[in-house]
Amino acid sequence: MVEGRPELRAFPKSLTICTPMSHMKEIDTPLANSIRAALELTANLADLTLSVTASNFMTIFKGSKYTFTLRSLTAPLHASAGFADFLNSQKRLKEFNVLPAARGLLLQRIHPDAFPELHALSCNFQALTYLIPSRPLSRIACTKLLTTEFEAFGDLLTRSAVPIMSVDVVLVRPRSSMLGVVQAFLQSLEGVSSSIEHLSITLSFPLDFVSKHNSIYARLKQRRSTFEGFSEIRTAVAQFYRIKSFSLEHERCVNDVPPEFCRSVAELSHFGVWKQSSPALESLSIFGGWNPSGNWLLRLTPKRMHMVSVSTINVTPGHQLHDRRYKLHPEETNALSYLIQGQDLRLSASKCKATCGVIAPALYRYVTLRDRKSIESFCNAIINGRTGLRSYPQTVAFLPKKTLIKALNALVPHIKQALGLMNALVDLTLGLPGKIIKAIFRDAHPSHSLRRLSCPLVAQAGFKRFLLEQSMIKELVVIGDVRGKINVGTLIRNPDEKLLPNLESLSANYDTLNALVPGRPLKTISMGSAILNVPHFQTFGAVLSQSSTPIASLSACISCAPFLLGAVVNHLIESLNENQVFPHALSITLVFPEKTSADHRAVHPHVQECLQLMKIGQLDGLERFEVSARDCPCPLTVEFHRIAHEIALLPRWTNLCSTLKEVTLFGKLLE
Repeated sequence: MVEGRPELRAFPKSLTICTPMSHMKEIDTPLANSIRAALELTANLADLTLSVTASNFMTIFKGSKYTFTLRSLTAPLHASAGFADFLNSQKRLKEFNVLPAARGLLLQRIHPDAFPELHALSCNFQALTYLIPSRPLSRIACTKLLTTEFEAFGDLLTRSAVPIMSVDVVLVRPRSSMLGVVQAFLQSLEGVSSSIEHLSITLSFPLDFVSKHNSIYARLKQRRSTFEGFSEIRTAVAQFYRIKSFSLEHERCVNDVPPEFCRSVAELSHFGVWKQSSPALESLSIFGGWNPSGNWLLRLTPKRMHMVSVSTINVTPGHQLHDRRYKLHPEETNALSYLIQGQDLRLSASKCKATCGVIAPALYRYVTLRDRKSIESFCNAIINGRTGLRSYPQTVAFLPKKTLIKALNALVPHIKQALGLMNALVDLTLGLPGKIIKAIFRDAHPSHSLRRLSCPLVAQAGFKRFLLEQSMIKELVVIGDVRGKINVGTLIRNPDEKLLPNLESLSANYDTLNALVPGRPLKTISMGSAILNVPHFQTFGAVLSQSSTPIASLSACISCAPFLLGAVVNHLIESLNENQVFPHALSITLVFPEKTSADHRAVHPHVQECLQLMKIGQLDGLERFEVSARDCPCPLTVEFHRIAHEIALLPRWTNLCSTLKEVTLFGKLLE
């Protein structure tokens, strides 16, 4: 866009810029400036999807003067004055999908008369309360709704300037209620029942709910009122006399309802029962497992409305997907069921060769495996599926939780063989016990050349040989054994000179840093969650100075009693200064000891003193600085942003360090 032929700039109409969370750091400030320059030249852009970090958001929108007029926007509401001005300028926006943001934009910055043509909105309940009133919204998607918000949500929908026709909502249900919460929600929509044509409800677990199983059938059997519950839901749906499609699903649950159970419940086996009470109804989906044959399935996603033909697909709960035109390997079908979220897309992928050909590379490119079944299915697909699948995975993470060591042992041969076949793999995460990792790398012969590795370090000849062979690794994240602490063996204490010669980014504890930093071209250093102990402060700067290239980014955790914070932080800064280690980005996490008083008067004065007396001027070239806290018994964010403004902390620091551009204090950007 910037350096190519000028006539190219008129072509882009739809643009998506987003990366997985694990790759967010790849978009740095120079790249963000390049994105900004390209956007300034695309005058005909109508559809923009943008998902980057808050700092990059500020770079892209600060003082921006974009000439395009969007019709559709998908982005987080990051706290950025420039982004707020950009939103207020988009008078023709018709569809707005709000992604989650850690530090949200103050909604008051959006003018009441902004988005006069907006008709589709997807966001959380708090944003809906500000954006719905007086706007011509006909399609609403709420990404999280609590039971205590039902009544307010129903009232809110009546405040749209036009009748609401489509509602897609995620309900956070109580532990003891499943179908009852659906009935209560439907009753709260009485004020818009005469206009709604499409209604999609997804049940979700509360954040503190630990599930023992993910079976829909098991949950239904637990409740004796199941039969009456479906009948009452059907009766409630009948109040929406214009309803054309109704969908009920449950997040993170497997639809394993057997045909026998469906036949015993009229609402799960006879579409005519629903049709009798709702004559306009054309399609139905209950937990993604049953739809009337010969109709169209309508589903509103956070992005847009999709239509998927199911006229020739016969789906019975608990049965395998059948295909008359395109036969997938059974192993691939199993893997798809874990990789694809959404019954309609799964059906389309298994049914249509073209669809599978398009989505399979994308689905297998970034894979996260969190339980035994998904690991087994994925490995079987790589081993026994089409050979072409082996070139798709680029990022694979094995992160099983609560999986018995015996079950993991049984998977070792499958994991080892699958890793040996994935020739395009560049990013590997092994969140596994050290014993399992040793078994995987015993006599292993991988065909890939990694660029990033995240795993525990184990003392074993096979693992050492593997690391020596992976000379192209640029980023190493050393994590603790899932069943214990980080173990620094002889492999790291006495590293081979040829080990990891191209390493640029390292996240590890002090002992590992001390062994691996010297002589390697490290630019990014992080201690992860490991704490830098005070005795190591004097040598920490000396260790970092032994990198063959200057350190550009540094992240460290320190822990001490609150009254020592000022002295300890300055001790760290002095160590960096004395050894000529001047990072452009520095992040310091204050980890409070377990016995720290919960009384803010015992914490706040010492934190304030630490910030006011910080010798930040000794860090030449510092551009981005972040101070965060962990395990603090009292809140810090709101209070210290007030204090920071009262004592003019940002001007004080920028006077001491003229290169400083951005400061984040306890999770919030100082402006």
